[in-house]
Parts: sequence; C-alpha cells; structure tokens
Amino acid sequence: MHQNHALRTARGVALTLLLAACGTSDAPESSPPPTDGAVLDADATAPCDGCSEGGSTGGSGGTGATGGTGGTGGTSEGGAAGFSGEAGSGGTASGCPGLDPIVAPAERLYVAPNGSDEASGAEDAPLASLEEAAARFPTGGTVIVRGGTYPPQQWFTATGTEGHPLHIRAADGETPVFDGSEVQSEWSAVIAMQSASHVVLEGLEVRSCSAPSCQGISSDDPVLDLTLRGCHVHHMDGPAARFSGKRIRIEGNHFHDIALTNENNTDYPNGGWPTCTGTVPDRSNTSDPWADDVVIRANLIQDCWGEGIGLWYASNAVVEDNVIENAWNVGIYGDNAFHLRIARNYVHMLRGSNGGAGTGILFGTEDYPGWGIPSSATHDVDVVNNVVVAGGGIGWWAMSTPESTYQSLRVLHNTVVATHRGALGFSEVEAGVASPTGCAVKNNVFSEAEDAWLGDPGAFVLDGNVWIGTSMPSAAGASDVALDIPIDPFSQATDAQALAPLVGTGEAGVGVTDDFLCSPRDTSAPTRGAFEP
Repeated sequence: MHQNHALRTARGVALTLLLAACGTSDAPESSPPPTDGAVLDADATAPCDGCSEGGSTGGSGGTGATGGTGGTGGTSEGGAAGFSGEAGSGGTASGCPGLDPIVAPAERLYVAPNGSDEASGAEDAPLASLEEAAARFPTGGTVIVRGGTYPPQQWFTATGTEGHPLHIRAADGETPVFDGSEVQSEWSAVIAMQSASHVVLEGLEVRSCSAPSCQGISSDDPVLDLTLRGCHVHHMDGPAARFSGKRIRIEGNHFHDIALTNENNTDYPNGGWPTCTGTVPDRSNTSDPWADDVVIRANLIQDCWGEGIGLWYASNAVVEDNVIENAWNVGIYGDNAFHLRIARNYVHMLRGSNGGAGTGILFGTEDYPGWGIPSSATHDVDVVNNVVVAGGGIGWWAMSTPESTYQSLRVLHNTVVATHRGALGFSEVEAGVASPTGCAVKNNVFSEAEDAWLGDPGAFVLDGNVWIGTSMPSAAGASDVALDIPIDPFSQATDAQALAPLVGTGEAGVGVTDDFLCSPRDTSAPTRGAFEP
C-alpha cells in the first residue's frame, strides 16, 4: 500500500474540497491470464492507501448524469409511478438513449398492506406478500404493489421465463414502502430473494435497516436476468443492492445513505467496507465467479459510505449516465474486472481514507486468499466522456499477486479535476508480474494538484490532452498542451461544458463519436474533454 501524496493547492482550480485517498477491499487469489478481446466500443488515479471488500482500502429527486431530474424511463402499461419522477432516468441528456421499455406480462396479481395471502389476488382482494404473489406466478406475470408500508419480504423464490418475466412494480401513482426496522439478522436484507431469474423489480421504496450489514435488495443465489429499476433504497447498514450472476440491470434508481456500517470510517479503517451497489463474485463457481453482462445506468448515488459503484468480479459490464455524489473513497471501482465501458458518468468525491477526498475511477486486482476462486488482471477497459471531481482522478493500484497488472485500458475524452493529487495515478506493477501494455490516454482535459503519475509509462500512449495549469507533468504526451485558464467549481456535470470553447481540439480518429450529452463529435477535430461546445 502506498503512502499519501503531500498536498498542495490545485493549479487554477477554484474548488475547496476535503482531502483525498483511496480505500481497499476483501479480495481473491490466483487467476487465468487476461484473455485477448476487442475493447468495448469506445463510443487510475493516485495509488490507494489500501483499497474494500469488492471496493477500494442511493427515492427522491434522482438526477441523471446531467444533473437534471427524470422519471423511471420507458415502462409499459403505465409502469411504476417513479415516486413523482424521483428515480434517475436513462438518457438524461438530449440525444442520449433512454432506458429500454419493459413489456409487462398481461396476467396480474395485486398486493396491498391490508391484503391476505388467502385472498384471490384480484384488485379488490389483494395478497399480503411478495412471497405469495411470486409463488402464484412461477412462470412470470405482473405483480402490482399498492402504496403503503410493508414489513420485510424475505427468502422467497422469484422466477419468470425468457420474454415473460416476473414483474413486481409499484401501482401507478403510488409508493409501496418496504421497511427494514424489524430485521435483526446479520447479512440479511429487507427484500431478500432466495433466487431470482427473469425478474423485474420497479418503483419500490426500501428503507431503514440497521441490522449489521443489512442490504436493501438481495438474492442469496446468483441471479439470471434481473432488472432493478426506478427504486429508492436508503438508510441501509450495508449495500443498497449487489448481485452475482448473469444479465444484471441496475437502472434509474436512487440510492442514498448506504453502507452506514462504515459511517465516518470508524469500524473499517483498513478496508473491508461494502460497496454501495454493483456486483459480487459467485463464490460457489470456482471456475467462473464473474458477474457477466451487467449494465449499471442512470442511477443517482449519494451519501454512501462505500464505493459508489463496485464492479467486483464483473465482466462485459457497462457503467454509464450515473451521478455519484459523496461516496466513500472511490466513485467507480473495478476489482478483478474486465471488458468494461465506463462512460458519461459524473463523479464528485468529497471524502476518503486517511482524511482524504477520494478517487474518481479506480481499478485493481485485490487478493482474496482462501476463497478458491481465480483472479483477473484489469483488461479491455474504456473510460470515456466522464466528468470527475475528486482528490485523485483515474488510475490503477498494484498488489504483489501475479494477476495484478493491466492491459488495453483507454482513457478518452474525460474532464478530470483532481483537487489534491494527480489526474492520473497508475501504480508501478510489482517485480515479476507481467508488464502492462496497450494503454492510451487521449483528448482529455486534466486539472491536477500534483503531477500525474504513470508507474509504467511504456504501457501508455498519451496524445491530444490539455493540462490546465502552468506546466505539464513529465507523463504528458508529445502533442499534449498546457493552458492556464480558470476553472469554476462544478455543481453538476454540465458545468464542465464551459471549458469546451477554451480547450481546443485533440487527436483525430480515437473512435469516440459523441460527447457526454450524446451530441455528435467532429471526429476529424474533436474537442478535448467530455463536451463539444
């Protein structure tokens, strides 16, 4: 683990934030070498002082990545009310795609706080529990949940079929609230499914569970084809929602006041805190523990005491259009993760380990001895069109295990304000570990308090970046430029667009065809950073 960099005033940055550092996770052990593969279509920060378990050492008023409010996005048959538009929406910016419509099955059952599990489940004779509704729809159907307060719903099996899911949603214009204050068991959840396949949960509020490490929504078994959309999860001792399995969609939700077990970092000073949302490994599958085919999109995550989004053992994952404000230590963290696209996110960090202000986007390969599952290098990753304000910007941190390296990592067209450390911070790979290769850093806007650091500079090609301040770091590329222009504080991602007319154009042909707002780029002369003018 690396020591904190000394702090100094950010050049040309009118931001006053707290100090920064990274966190740590509980991690796995040996893994196969990284496989070759195409990087996801293009369309890490100062090293950590120890980075978390699945992370590095949260409905109301949800905003999309632009800071604007949105509804739940494209639900059929009226869909969930979205608690008055309180969930973040997909495609919040003009030109960006919205969330895909959900086609709800025609068969319906109703659930209400005053219902009975002996009733028919009709609108005028509702059931009382999700468990009973799910049992009556073993091959899928629509469960409409009326407004009101419900006790925890635990250890039920939820199943639909391909193209005919079990769709559990809020009644139109109503807010069902699942309250976890009665939960006492450690590592439990307020909505705790035993298993989930072909399931949609939409428009539900889940709140208030102080049992040790209590999660908002969980599945004991790995999931298959699970969508969590437009839900409001808050005040959890543990994560909001994390899953292992395949085909996972976490979209348009509002998560806040999550991972309170780590509040003020009192009980986990050396790491091990939970991430707020994301993926976890399937420890029962010793040959393939990775969560695969994952989309985490258009969520608003606020005031979380873990990493905002944790891609812990994830492959073929897309993280886009999210707003992460005031998470702990790292905004978006990929641990033992590969084939990733991180795009159009707004990450604003204020706090981290050792009194720091955290890191925006970070990757690594943590070691989890004794778990019996393989590890993986970070590889085939695109970090594109993000706006990051944090103590440190984008990077990767090393461990001494053989898999702790990286390759084919591209950092393109981001706007990064590093308030306490470097805009880039990539640790040197340990001796005896395969050297990193095939990485590119192009057409970004960087403002930093300390010089960017690349521990293995030979792995990188840097071109077309602008470094805001009086000088460029030694890591800068031959076609990079330095500009001494002021940066006003960002309160939302679109504040960074004011820089677009000032930063000039970067290298042509990097493969990024649109910007943060999904506006088309002139690929022959693209504007540096996340925005076109």
